[in-house]
Amino acid sequence: MISRANDLHLLINLTIIATEVEMQTATIYETKTKLSSLIKLIEQSNERILITKPGHPVAELGPVSRKSRLLVDPFLAGIHINYDPVEPTEDEWPPE
Repeated sequence: MISRANDLHLLINLTIIATEVEMQTATIYETKTKLSSLIKLIEQSNERILITKPGHPVAELGPVSRKSRLLVDPFLAGIHINYDPVEPTEDEWPPE
């Protein structure tokens, strides 16, 4: 009984997700047999395709999303340097 409830819950969530973003779905078999045409569809429409096993989603197939090179990495944003790293130093390197 619990597995049926979980399957129903997953199916409802899948329906809600597919409805909200109008995502196309394909079974694993359909994906395997029509991969070239699915990739062409993704290239043309920039959509994502939800790959499913009977009753639940297992993967998404979609366009490559590239991160903006102009955004600051959240980890690096927390680093603060309290001096000018290009200012001349007082100590010189010993002559060789």
